Amino acid sequence: MLLPLRFRVLTELALNGPQDVTVILRALEPDYGRERQFKRAMLENHLRSLSAVGLVEDVNLSLDESGGLVRTVAITDAGRDLLKYLPKDWRARTASSPAAPVG
Repeated sequence: MLLPLRFRVLTELALNGPQDVTVILRALEPDYGRERQFKRAMLENHLRSLSAVGLVEDVNLSLDESGGLVRTVAITDAGRDLLKYLPKDWRARTASSPAAPVG
């Protein structure tokens, strides 16, 4: 079962720790790659929204080779708390995640 993309981003961060947009895109592409919304700009928009409500936070800012901003984000305690609303199989996966909470 596919989760809504924002919830899946939260689970990705919970399972694998802080990541930037490129890494998240690569990880979620097998499941969401055929969806029209699955574009870098849309994922960046989702991350801004998740950040605005305190579910993710920036842990590193850097510049890529072309001078573009690279944001590395991590799930917050508030984001982790929302994972309790996931379907049972997803809750089980994230509950045993090795990624340490941030914040």
